[in-house]
Amino acid sequence: MAITWTVEAAKRIRDAVRRVEGTPTGTPNPDPAANQLPPETLFALVPSGGIPARSGTTLGSAECDVYRDAPQAWGSDTRVLEQVVDGAGNAVKKFVYNTTPSDIDGSGGDRYIPITRTKHGAWIPLPGCT
Repeated sequence: MAITWTVEAAKRIRDAVRRVEGTPTGTPNPDPAANQLPPETLFALVPSGGIPARSGTTLGSAECDVYRDAPQAWGSDTRVLEQVVDGAGNAVKKFVYNTTPSDIDGSGGDRYIPITRTKHGAWIPLPGCT
């Protein structure tokens, strides 16, 4: 017996998977052995105040709305930025830590930068985002 899917059923399954994938993982565990997360790449909307530079060994940080790249439409090759939401439909925010000696400017209000999660749970910009 063959299983057939409606477009609506496929979209519901896709949306459920995205909700699970967008669920916040919480704060990083200070014990590196207990928190070996796989790397992941998303996009952060830089807040209007930017992300401050690192000062010595202290990283600058700012809370950012998080987006993922997604197909524009089911089956489309065109990609768009889609805001990550939790299971309740609330926007997911992550603290992004700036490892560079330069501020990351957000004054335009529409700057998205690629960020990656380290295996210890911290979100940092990919090189070249200052």
